[in-house]
Amino acid sequence: MDSPNHGAGVALFGISCASAKFCVAVGERNSSSTVVETWSGDAWTNAASPKIPGTNALTDVDCLSAQSCWAVGSDKGRSLIEHWNGSIWRLSSGTETNYPLQGISCVTTSFCVTVGQSGNRSVVMTWRGVRWSIAFQKHPLRDVSCTSTNFCEAVGFAGSVGPYAESWNGSHWIRSNFVAPHSSVLNAVSCWSSHGCLTVGANFATDEASVEAWNGKEWSTVPSRQETKSLVLLGVACDKAKVCDAVGQAKGAPFVIKWSGGTWNESASASNAGRGLLDGIAFREGTAIAVGSHQPELRSLIERGPATK
Repeated sequence: MDSPNHGAGVALFGISCASAKFCVAVGERNSSSTVVETWSGDAWTNAASPKIPGTNALTDVDCLSAQSCWAVGSDKGRSLIEHWNGSIWRLSSGTETNYPLQGISCVTTSFCVTVGQSGNRSVVMTWRGVRWSIAFQKHPLRDVSCTSTNFCEAVGFAGSVGPYAESWNGSHWIRSNFVAPHSSVLNAVSCWSSHGCLTVGANFATDEASVEAWNGKEWSTVPSRQETKSLVLLGVACDKAKVCDAVGQAKGAPFVIKWSGGTWNESASASNAGRGLLDGIAFREGTAIAVGSHQPELRSLIERGPATK
């Protein structure tokens, strides 16, 4: 798919689709300013994001409709939140912390959760329709997925802690039962119910992807039929029970895996002959759209294909 940002210096990190005719992708330009692209069903166009002095980027976005999206990221190493109201993007005030935000998940217009990590600690911010509440965690969290106001799953990693996951039960966060190797890095998570989630990342000890599934009680490792090395998974999307696509990079090229229960399988990326990576993915009405960047020149990359069935 053609991006309006053909020049060098643009990387896309996150994408969300409210319908087949409305998607938003976010990222950065020249590692210094935010980028927002909008899909109309026919073409991608640039959207005006608030101009902020200094170094800033948007890393994730979640859209409930064409009139409501939240995007998160960092502003000079601090938290950054922006909101789309159907007409313009606005900065959200009262959310400044020393934690860059990395993942966001919204269930309704009055319930969203965003997480960010700095070192071995993290911040969790919750939107309840009026303002963001801020809580700090002793453990690392870098992505979150919510299916209701009573269930979210957040994942992360830190060298001294290893892979880490927490569940939200409607009143507080509880550490999840996790058995992944200490060398596994968790980058993204997607849930279809309180009894089903998939988290992806990489195991740097074995130089392979790390894929773990949640059954409502504990996490377990998902086996693979493939033996692709140097595979890092960075984003995942699930649209119903045990139907997920994950994206990342393998041996310097964009990479896609598909999972519908059991083992996961590799799938060819539309640009797998080139150098680059895919960082985020979204499902909508049988279609998967993934975003990332060509490398080393750093140009925005957008791919579309059939979602796993």
